[in-house]
Amino acid sequence: MRRAAEPPAILDTVQPGSAPNSTTPSRNARRGRKTDRPLQERAVRTRESLLVAAASTFERVGYSGATLEEIVLHADATKGALYFHFRSKADLAHAVLAAHYQQWEQILQDAAAADLDAFDTLGFVVHALARANQTDPIARAGVRLGDEREQLESDAPTPPVDWVDYVTKLLRKGHRDGSVRRDVNTAASARVVVASFYGVDRMSARLTGRDDLIKRVDEWWTMLGPSLLAQPT
Repeated sequence: MRRAAEPPAILDTVQPGSAPNSTTPSRNARRGRKTDRPLQERAVRTRESLLVAAASTFERVGYSGATLEEIVLHADATKGALYFHFRSKADLAHAVLAAHYQQWEQILQDAAAADLDAFDTLGFVVHALARANQTDPIARAGVRLGDEREQLESDAPTPPVDWVDYVTKLLRKGHRDGSVRRDVNTAASARVVVASFYGVDRMSARLTGRDDLIKRVDEWWTMLGPSLLAQPT
């Protein structure tokens, strides 16, 4: 993506005999900005490390089983660094859920940008979700924390997507663009798609730690997809 043009730098020059311009940053101020940037970048890296460590811990032992001590050790950070970024274990869990939901929104944006028909959009989305759940600790932890929402405090972020509603609308769009069979009951089919994807994901997680998730989703979609796909005329 093309970077926005940066504003021209203000030159720290003073004409002979004139007073320094009060709006011109001093050399010390510029040095301060240069010093601040590495600190800011390090803070971002530390927060990301803590978030990934928390996600890995939540995914492995659940919210109630996770401890801040284990998360800090996994992140190779200090308690002080953790409390600089997060107030509590609940705050960490909320941040993991929020990052997970941002992944959902990105997947839907990518699917829309692909400019596919409704049936292929659904295939794109379920396979993108499967790849995230297989490989990304934030996604894997988000799934488990979503199952354990009753253990979290009431201000936990809410899912931005109602998957049954999303798939229902997508199948209705498929009726209009001709990619989904006209006799498909969109609401009932959406419930089946979401529930069965959830089941495939959980079975793979339980049996293989999701190592075979992509293969299992491919099998599932090969069987389920044709029941939705409109036949060429």
